[in-house]
Amino acid sequence: MTPRPTSARRSPSVRQKSAFVLGVCLSFIGSCGDTYSDLITANKEACASNASCTASARPVCDKGTAQCRACGSDAECIGPSGAYCDLASGACVECLSREHCDDPSRPICSEHRCVECVTSAHCASPDQGCNVISGLCSPVCDTSSICPFDFPRCDMAVNFCVECLTDADCTMSAFPLCRLSTCVPADAAR
Repeated sequence: MTPRPTSARRSPSVRQKSAFVLGVCLSFIGSCGDTYSDLITANKEACASNASCTASARPVCDKGTAQCRACGSDAECIGPSGAYCDLASGACVECLSREHCDDPSRPICSEHRCVECVTSAHCASPDQGCNVISGLCSPVCDTSSICPFDFPRCDMAVNFCVECLTDADCTMSAFPLCRLSTCVPADAAR
């Protein structure tokens, strides 16, 4: 085997060329139009503040990169998405444990939400059952005609009286959208 002369220049490898081209594409245009670079830049959400970050798994705006990222501490969770950082998912959530649920009407932490019930045994009234979708004790029904004013619709899939089934059921302008059988403000639906 003949040794190479020390003055000979090595040609850049395909990997080195690809890395250089990828760096140029990402630096100047943000994407190269190929699968490899798109995987690197996928799910990047530009932001100016936490309010700009709409993906629940990336609720924090990193001021250094102007990109949304996962939370790393409770101090980063400010706003409607929740006050506690779930480190496993990187999402800001309403609660991590029962101690985080201060409202006596919603004292149970279930799936990172403070709820009134998770089983019908949590409901004080015998004519109510736990609607596990909303986490609220609701009258049991088989038609909307037996539902009370504050829960006027019967969700036949679960046989519980609920506040709404569709957005059309939400008639108050401040709460125009139906989410989890409850009328909510438009900005809460993100």
